[in-house]
Formats: sequence, structure tokens, C-alpha cells
Amino acid sequence: MLELYWTHPSNYDPKTQTYSCPYCNQTVAGIIHDLIKFDGNHPSLGKTTETAYSVIECPACHKPSVYKYGEQITAPFGKALRSVNHVPEKINAVYEEVRAGIGAKCYTSAVILSRTALMHIAVEKGAPDNLNFQKYVDFICSAGYVPPNAKGWMDKIRKMGNGAVHDLEIWGQEDAELIGKFLMYLLIFIYELPSSI
Repeated sequence: MLELYWTHPSNYDPKTQTYSCPYCNQTVAGIIHDLIKFDGNHPSLGKTTETAYSVIECPACHKPSVYKYGEQITAPFGKALRSVNHVPEKINAVYEEVRAGIGAKCYTSAVILSRTALMHIAVEKGAPDNLNFQKYVDFICSAGYVPPNAKGWMDKIRKMGNGAVHDLEIWGQEDAELIGKFLMYLLIFIYELPSSI
């Protein structure tokens, strides 16, 4: 049985932990204030003490997080990617869920939501409601809202989203981050760049 206990960092413990702050979304060396360690019996090592969690302070915004060492995640969860300016409210809400999903390691959900975001973009740009997903992709591409070489990416989102929705496929971090990154750049291209002129 593992027993958790609180302790202050000793001279032998690290003083900082690199992580992505969930509040200011910066990658920083967080200042470790407290540690939560566990004592237990390891099958081959015998009795061992390991750090399970730490309470860390972001040096940029000074807000606290709990860092879980085994999974290398924070509570609250951080967001992946970056925010995009000038995105319509409904589309931005879906994109923020994609960011949060990737940050929380909910990769299949993020892939499905990326697909949903494309549908929202198409409708916001004038496509009729209730089209099938391929028609939304075709609308966005033919209306010139994506660069010419992005059609392959649009198709990749379609296939991955269809796999998750219809074929019960499970997607991992690399796939979700690639799709999320494409969505981010698409939103920048469609909404942020034109507004900055």
C-alpha cells in the first residue's frame, strides 16, 4: 500500500519544474513550494520514496498549480496551442474546447471537436445548415477560405473525425496535436490575419 505525505523540498529535491502554466499558457520553470511524496514497496527495489505531486508557482503570473509527475500534467489542466484573435464566439468556444481537450489528454474528443469546428466555420461563412461533412469541407475549400495546399489537411480531419465518430477509433496525442495545430492556423488565416490589416 502506498502512503502519501506532504513535505517541503529538501536540499536534494529540485527547486523548479518545467511545465506549461494553465493560467498564462507560458512554458516556465515553476517554483516548487511543497511536495507530496509516497512511501511504498517496489517489487524489485524494495521500500522506496517517490515524488507524486508538487505544488508549484508560475514565475510569470504567480498562480499555483498541482503538478502530477507520473503523467506530467497539471491541475487545473493547461491548454494546448495558442488563442486566436477575432474568431466568432461560437467557433472560438469550440476551438477553446479543442485546446482544453488536448491539454487534458482527451485526444479523441479534440479530434471530433476539430471536425465540428470546420462545420461551424463553413456555416458562419455562408454554407447552408444540415449538409454532410464532406460538403462543408468542399464549401470551405471552394470559397477560398483555405490555402490551396490545405485541402489534404481538411480531408485528414474529415477522415479522422469520421473514424472517431463512426468507427469508434481512438486517437492519440500526436494526431490530436497535428489536427489542432491545423485548426489553429486555419482560424488565423480566416479570421486573425484579415483583421490585422
